[in-house]
Amino acid sequence: MLEDMARFEDAYREINIAINLDSNDPDFYQKRGDILISMNRPEEAMESYDTAIKIEPNNSFRHIGKALAFMKLKRYADALSEYDRAITANPNDIDAHYGKYTALKNMKNYEAALKELQVYEQLSSDINVPKERAVLLILLGRYDESLNSMLVGATHNGMSERTYMREVLGEVDDDRRLDFIDHMLLKLPENQDLKHFKLTELIELKRFDEASQILETLDHDSFYYHFQKASVLNLKKEYKEALVEYDRALAIRTDSFTSSFVHSLKGSIFMILNDYENAIAEFDQSIKLTPGNIEPKLAKVDTYIIMKEYATALNLVVELLKEYPSNEDLLEKKILILQDMERYEEALKECDQTISTFPHILDMYFLKSEIYDKMGLYDQSIRELDLASSKDPGEPGWNLSKASMLEKMQKYEDAEREYDKAIKKNYNNSLSYELKLSMYIKLNKFDAAKKLLDEALKRFPEDASLYFSEVELADRNGMTDQALEICAKRVKEYPKDLELNVLYAILLAKTGKNLEYLKTALSAQTIEKEDLCEYLDNAIKSDFFEQKDMDIIKSMRERFCK
Repeated sequence: MLEDMARFEDAYREINIAINLDSNDPDFYQKRGDILISMNRPEEAMESYDTAIKIEPNNSFRHIGKALAFMKLKRYADALSEYDRAITANPNDIDAHYGKYTALKNMKNYEAALKELQVYEQLSSDINVPKERAVLLILLGRYDESLNSMLVGATHNGMSERTYMREVLGEVDDDRRLDFIDHMLLKLPENQDLKHFKLTELIELKRFDEASQILETLDHDSFYYHFQKASVLNLKKEYKEALVEYDRALAIRTDSFTSSFVHSLKGSIFMILNDYENAIAEFDQSIKLTPGNIEPKLAKVDTYIIMKEYATALNLVVELLKEYPSNEDLLEKKILILQDMERYEEALKECDQTISTFPHILDMYFLKSEIYDKMGLYDQSIRELDLASSKDPGEPGWNLSKASMLEKMQKYEDAEREYDKAIKKNYNNSLSYELKLSMYIKLNKFDAAKKLLDEALKRFPEDASLYFSEVELADRNGMTDQALEICAKRVKEYPKDLELNVLYAILLAKTGKNLEYLKTALSAQTIEKEDLCEYLDNAIKSDFFEQKDMDIIKSMRERFCK
């Protein structure tokens, strides 16, 4: 099938031919709707499903298709109505019941979702139901019942209870996860698995004081104690102390796989410390312990790239491709290294060869586009993006890359059309809006930007990145005081958002304040110095900020990143 080969445009043309030959076959409209869903065009898909429903209103399959389109648009209440119609048409349609359960869950109606899941369980033999039930019960705060469901699920799936619990807890947010673990620890205060779960969570959340308290309850002579202590120190950027703890862990644990992993972690720390010789030594030790593991080999290549020893990196990649001829990371690294060496013709040849051998690796078209861009051949760059888009028409990334290229060529109307295509395809992500807003703001098209921003905020009301655009729009439009007021409010809502914090500091400086705000934020660890400096470095290299803002950014860089 053409559709199965992801040639959606061809499949779409073929199904339209079929509809023209027989306009009364509901299966054709259903198929067209399915293709449009695959192309990320749910609103158009809905029209096809409506036609199929009109021809055959009592077929549950038709309503399920329309419900899926609503789900894509996050219109869960409308999806629920369609699933109910599907169930009315066929009370035993398991897809309709599962879809209804999913819609209710997305609407946060967990009690109703639990009841619907029970109906689905009675009709199906899905072994994942205990996991779904356990997640819902956690969301409802019914932790003991959730644990019972986990135990059933672990048995049904032939998994260890610990592994199954980890999978379930991965489906809920941090607060629920910790609340569940705390509840269980009240009942089983000495359970080591639960302690390990909580410790891992606290480390990932960077709640180091609480993590340290749990660490102190563990056996100080155990591998796990030293390994997790090193993890805490690593995240706190106390790298030398972390290395000491990793060495202590290695002195205890002797199995090859775990030791190899620890050596790789040590290699990563040495890279951060710019100690590349020791980094390579650690990766070599990791490779020696687990020769079949490609990860430390890739890390070693990356180290040589960072050192700008491109010839060594290239030779290593060539050797690794003999061992892993279809590894996409290696294929891409080879091309990127050739780019860094400015051997563009060879890089293009490698792209073509990879496309010929592995036509599914569509990123090769992006790499070709990037190479042509560096060569100043913008029309060829755009041609490659168009080729990729024709093979994967549902992917908005091709349109965004093309829009960026068109902006560079100062073809703003064409760029605007590509952003619109990306927005139409990408219903669940605000990036397309942000990039189009950025272009409008740079062009001083403030009315158009305000209209677009309102639309974006309506669709993504909790997306902090849009608030950056909101503040930037007000500032560029000469309303700095208003921008400062908005930014103060947004920073309070999102205190750890780096972009908003930097923008707030810029606005304070522009209105006569000093840079003490950033000093306070760094002292309170609201933002990390390393992250701040990386952001400022990237900002200085970009062309987004106006000159007066750029002067402030350079002052920040001089003061905080020496």
